[in-house]
Amino acid sequence: MQINLKESVMGTIIVITVAAIIALLVWLLYFGAKYEKQTCYVPTGEIKFVVAGESCVKVLPNLDGTNYHYDYDTGLTVEGERGIIYPPHSILGVYLVSLLYPLKEIHVYQYEWDKLRKGDPTKGEKDYVIDHHPLEYVNSLYLFYTYPILAEEVELEGNLRINILVNVTFRMVNPILVVFVFKAKWPRLVNATVKGAIATFGQGKTLDAFRKEDKEGGDSAFSMAVKQINDSTNNMPGIIENYGVAVHAVDFVSYDPVIGSPEEQKAITALEIARLEADADTERARGITVIGTARAEALGARLKIASDHDGGTGVLQQEIFTDGLEKFKGDILSLGGDRMPLAITQPQSKPKIERI
Repeated sequence: MQINLKESVMGTIIVITVAAIIALLVWLLYFGAKYEKQTCYVPTGEIKFVVAGESCVKVLPNLDGTNYHYDYDTGLTVEGERGIIYPPHSILGVYLVSLLYPLKEIHVYQYEWDKLRKGDPTKGEKDYVIDHHPLEYVNSLYLFYTYPILAEEVELEGNLRINILVNVTFRMVNPILVVFVFKAKWPRLVNATVKGAIATFGQGKTLDAFRKEDKEGGDSAFSMAVKQINDSTNNMPGIIENYGVAVHAVDFVSYDPVIGSPEEQKAITALEIARLEADADTERARGITVIGTARAEALGARLKIASDHDGGTGVLQQEIFTDGLEKFKGDILSLGGDRMPLAITQPQSKPKIERI
């Protein structure tokens, strides 16, 4: 009897213990992740950091589906899926922070950014407007960031200056360097380098040459010129080594001439007039072709009708000749000798019978 009672008590204790463990796990997985205490969620394409005091002790990346992975040996994001099997980062999408909260916790830091949007003409805005988002507390780092960059007064040939607007997508290569060393300062530092690359691209080019230069796509001359700042050149470190970020993509948005002095205004105006005249000549040539084709088709129809009637050819020839005289606007008209008859093959008419 006592043995059965002891077994019953032990069974109850085991059930209560298991229930408590399950409840604790649920609390850790859900509430802990919700409030980022002992556990946390990491959305796809983001990286979070666990800190003890001011030191980073763990990196929690979720780069699945981005074609990049975080290399724990080098501390860099590398192209391609993970080739080595690492211990699972998460359970049911929940990442372990630490059971020693608050001794270890998710790192929170301040960050600011810019965003490009189309302007509202009713508010007197330009075609594109760059909005600045003030400092805000964030708890993760994105793998990719897209920033609008306005390279002002890029000097072309002839001392002409233009403003060039681009959207640049950066990839975070060294997350710890980006977050814990440069923090919110890296965009400004990198932007200055991008502007320098754009200025170098414009050097020695005429406005017309810059306009015609291929600037679309990742393999365009413009994009490749900007991407050159990623790596070291002329014994100078690139932005990957300096700031831990890389130019991933460059999207050309627009350019605007800078009209300052009367000489610049005159030069810009002359170039625009030349461009418009060239476009107009092209369109005019197309128009002449269309009109000429239409006139030829119309004349062909008239010739066919004329060929079906006795004497029709001569009448049509006289009409065309008269029409040419009426539309002639010169001062002197030389007709030369006899008018050349139209080359029309007229079917042989049947012999006529004169009536007396």
